[in-house]
Amino acid sequence: MAWLRPWARHTIRIVGTLGALAWVAHRLDANSLLAAVSALPAWAFLVPASVVLINTLNQAIRLAWVLRHLGHRVPVRTVLSCLMRGAFVGLTLPAGGGEIAKTALLGRVGPGLRTAVSAVVVVRITQLPSWVLVLCWGLAVGAYAAVPVLMVAAMSFIAIATALLTVVALGRLPWRKGWPWSGTVDRWRDGVTTIRKEPALILSLIGLGILAAVLNSAVVWVLLTASGTPIPFATVLGLIPAADVLIWLPVSVGGVGVRESVFALALEPWGILAPSAVAIGIVRWTGELARGAIGCMLMALGEGRAGLTFNADPKGEVRDE
Repeated sequence: MAWLRPWARHTIRIVGTLGALAWVAHRLDANSLLAAVSALPAWAFLVPASVVLINTLNQAIRLAWVLRHLGHRVPVRTVLSCLMRGAFVGLTLPAGGGEIAKTALLGRVGPGLRTAVSAVVVVRITQLPSWVLVLCWGLAVGAYAAVPVLMVAAMSFIAIATALLTVVALGRLPWRKGWPWSGTVDRWRDGVTTIRKEPALILSLIGLGILAAVLNSAVVWVLLTASGTPIPFATVLGLIPAADVLIWLPVSVGGVGVRESVFALALEPWGILAPSAVAIGIVRWTGELARGAIGCMLMALGEGRAGLTFNADPKGEVRDE
């Protein structure tokens, strides 16, 4: 949607949010939703925050590994701080922008914006196999049979991700100067090329990506179990990634409304009533709020470079000051 004018993007998000909220309001009332949330035990509210923090640390480790192979040694705790603060920025902006904020903050701690973009792109690309695996698993176990929209989302993501991985594996990007986004591709071409020469690193990144995907689904499985409406983990492992593909679409303000609608659509065919499905979607989102709250505190405390300043010289070397 980057090609749309700002007012058009904002209009789409606002209309999408209002439409999704109207759909949710039509399916349930506030009292039933409150009752479903209240039925969850207190310990269940700690699960989303705990897993989101673990997965954020997971991502920080992967980014630090990639940056090191690109010639920049940035401590994991510094990368983690950037991710936390970027998550807060993303939550405060109606149009999102968390990934942009994380990348910009990461660039400021030493590597520079170009290298930060390359590192983020490499981590995202090496995470694609994990998503392809879990979505293919969902297709194999028939997790999307009763929800065609999830089927379309899963198959579309698999097709696009597979095509992108094929291009990266071949090492030939089908963009030329003058083509749309050719400049953007050129900025991270070198980083991808460098990482392709490190098979051990690639396997490690993919392994941590798979762990993140499994933990992401485990949150919903635990919440379903805590609410007394368990679904086999094998099914949840396929359902949640497909649901997230729809939630990521930039058609609402911060995913509000879409998140709740998608959870209702995904879980109702498995015997989960709409109030419980929406409650689980909301409680799961509290993990993002917890991470954003920590990022807010880091910004309030003036957290920036974690006591280190990195400068890169023209040769790409980094020195501590």
